[in-house]
Amino acid sequence: MKSRLTPEEQQRYIRQILLSEIGTEGQEKLKQGSVLCVGAGGLGSPALLYLAAAGVGRIGIIDADTVSVDNLQRQILFSTEDVGSLKVSAAKEQLLQLNPLLQIDVYSEKLSATNAEKIFADYDGVIDATDNFSTRYLINDAAIKLNKPVFFGSIFKFSGQVSVFSRESGCYRCLFPQPPAEELAPDCNVAGVLGVLPGIVGSYQALEFLKWKLGIGDILTGKILAIDVLTHQSRILNFNRNPECRACSQPEKILLQSDQNRSPQNTISAPDLKKALSAKEALVLLDVREESEHQLGNIGGLLLPAGNVKDNENLPANLSQKIIVYCRSGARSARAAEQLRTMGYANVFNLEGGLIAWKKDVDPNLKL
Repeated sequence: MKSRLTPEEQQRYIRQILLSEIGTEGQEKLKQGSVLCVGAGGLGSPALLYLAAAGVGRIGIIDADTVSVDNLQRQILFSTEDVGSLKVSAAKEQLLQLNPLLQIDVYSEKLSATNAEKIFADYDGVIDATDNFSTRYLINDAAIKLNKPVFFGSIFKFSGQVSVFSRESGCYRCLFPQPPAEELAPDCNVAGVLGVLPGIVGSYQALEFLKWKLGIGDILTGKILAIDVLTHQSRILNFNRNPECRACSQPEKILLQSDQNRSPQNTISAPDLKKALSAKEALVLLDVREESEHQLGNIGGLLLPAGNVKDNENLPANLSQKIIVYCRSGARSARAAEQLRTMGYANVFNLEGGLIAWKKDVDPNLKL
């Protein structure tokens, strides 16, 4: 049977084709394969680079963010000249420079309950390269509903985890039916991360997809690979599919939940906040990021890191005072706004999209 690989492809991928476990047939499987990467950040960067280099024929990327200077410490898809550009656009350009033989699809939008199934349906599997719980659960539920495997990775300071979730072996909800308390698992914007760590974990995610697509090796289904880069220790943790899991036990009944943190009446858009500030409306601005982030760039107001919101003496005494809470993307501030509501503040709004939206819609010169 004649090879479906062109001479150019055979030359490009010869080192993989030489492996008896792959060969021409395996390389053709990769050429016909497709994968969607949700997130083009620290985990997505190495995963996308290796998937493209390996010759996965169709790669999708969904991310609504733009490149910022503080991304460059770990997001190796991008360079300094990409700062301010859409991540998906810069990523596509870089990947096609690496391998122009591929189809790269980009979605410059947030993953949501309304678009997840439509986008996921076109791909063999999904790389979860996100860093927030709401999107992880959305990815899990949409993929399980469509019977797509999820190649999961997560990082925290100096440790990382990798797994492959599916209907048959168990999903993210089998392990974590509900999100943990946010203060127990902050993202890297709060906790920090050693830049090389997501490179290791993201590479493992790409590796697991390639093994799965090729049908070789031991896949991390029903298992979690836990890595500690400070001690060079790694271990495999086994888990079982939860027969009572509300996702993989009854996938046909999954109702996708939006990753948006609050309903529209509890948010304010960047342009509307700009109007309110220009009109000198009586409001209090709260920046719930860390001091280093605030110093880099802000839109004013009181600095009150998310972990210090509760019972802080700097909060307004008047519970009816209008408060606008903001952070970089809107996730931390949404949680802080909810906490303020539970404390009795009745007029709290989250800046929708955070400073990323402010930079896009109001002030392109804002530093993030």
